Amino acid sequence: MSLPETWRILITGVTSIHGWPIYSRLKTLVHPSCLYGIGPPKSKFKRTENLSSCCITDTKKLRHIRDVFHPTHIIHCAGVCDLDVCEERPAWAYSMNVTGSGAIAETFGAGASILYMSTDLVFSGNNPPQGGYTEEHTPDPVSVAGKTFAEAETRIQQCRNYCIVRLGLPLGDSIYGDKGAIDWVEGRFKRNLPVTLFTDEFRSCVECDAIADMAVAVLGRQLHGCIISAANARGVCTI
Repeated sequence: MSLPETWRILITGVTSIHGWPIYSRLKTLVHPSCLYGIGPPKSKFKRTENLSSCCITDTKKLRHIRDVFHPTHIIHCAGVCDLDVCEERPAWAYSMNVTGSGAIAETFGAGASILYMSTDLVFSGNNPPQGGYTEEHTPDPVSVAGKTFAEAETRIQQCRNYCIVRLGLPLGDSIYGDKGAIDWVEGRFKRNLPVTLFTDEFRSCVECDAIADMAVAVLGRQLHGCIISAANARGVCTI
């Protein structure tokens, strides 16, 4: 799929398990000058790439990026979804997911299209509807992570042109080899540590390469004002 040469795409959370594959895919589709990525503070990037460190709650730096790069499209991948960390640090989770998304919406929402990569954790799994959840079901999160993502969605929906994608469990390689389910499990095995997994969690998985394909497809189709489920039982992104 080819994208218009006039588009300038900014990706937040570029070091996330799904952000890096999206950035890598777009590098093959657009001119380097039309793609920019931001990662968390202290991220280490090569100088040859259009990447920089920026906390998504730093509105001053976000405005600087807006005024210098002039993005036409935002792919918002930043946030924290580690269930344990969010439960232990709810204020921080709220800051990253809700306040951060609010800053993105306030800074870019008037002039750019925003694609927000949310999560299926906005649903509790309690008394699930027959056939599974759809985009029309009302979120009922039970975890701090799910609650903050659900509220972040409402911030993004205040933008002029938005699209929200609720991801299943992303599976794939990460930029530093320390994010995501696969890295976590492998890291535990390498250190001869036990691996304790959920016994009551049922989620659809989705490959990160498929997420990248889906993000490009959403951009290319210029979908706005909608919420999309991004995984099914076979781990395939669907639109």
